Amino acid sequence: MVGRTVVPVADGHTGVTEAPRLGGRAGTALLATVAFGVVDNLLTNLVLPEWAYVPYRVVTVSVVLLLAIRLGGLSWAELGLARQDLRRGLAWGGACMGVIGSVYLVGALLPATQDLFRDERVANLSTAGVFYSALIAVPFGTVLAEELVFRGAVLGLGNRMWRTWIAVAASSLLFGVWHVAPAWNIYEVNPDAAELSASLPNAQAIGVAFAVGGTALAGVVFCWLRLVSRSLLAPMLLHVATNSFGYLAAWLVLQTG
Repeated sequence: MVGRTVVPVADGHTGVTEAPRLGGRAGTALLATVAFGVVDNLLTNLVLPEWAYVPYRVVTVSVVLLLAIRLGGLSWAELGLARQDLRRGLAWGGACMGVIGSVYLVGALLPATQDLFRDERVANLSTAGVFYSALIAVPFGTVLAEELVFRGAVLGLGNRMWRTWIAVAASSLLFGVWHVAPAWNIYEVNPDAAELSASLPNAQAIGVAFAVGGTALAGVVFCWLRLVSRSLLAPMLLHVATNSFGYLAAWLVLQTG
């Protein structure tokens, strides 16, 4: 017989956590979330037109919430969306945004580091396109969906079944794998990456491996921030800062260069 431990959760109700195994209500919801994520990732990177990206993410978020809450039985607190934790999440996330923003701004303005922020993809966008990507597509398309899936549903459901470090490892590993297709596609849209791939054997595969590993490590940081702040808002703000500020820094370099 599998033992069960009754633990209090942040919303004042009583939750039931099963001994480490992939089964039961939480396990079913986790498997369904991962399966949905695989299909979603392929559709987003191979089929979905750019104009439909943000509206489609609204559907993605709705499905993940349905799976996590209705099928998995997670509370808002377990998802990191409890109202009482938003202020704490804002404080942690706002501090992270300030640090990232300062680093990006200094790096984009210093001649010695400006080249690190040059991005051909940004150079091919209009000013309106850059700001749309930074202020709309990234926060409401990329970040909202990825944080809800990996630091919300997967981490929350994993915590129902396993020790926290196992849930963090699973969430972060899946987050890394999630970026295989985008990392592979960059060699088709970035001339420098394509040139490197053509000149070095297996450069593309090695680059993808590094991208996946780096993203998985970033996932660990996002998970830590989610847990220490108790709010999904904190990793969301950090995630927005690392992605959106990258677009803005690259645009700034183009304007000043």
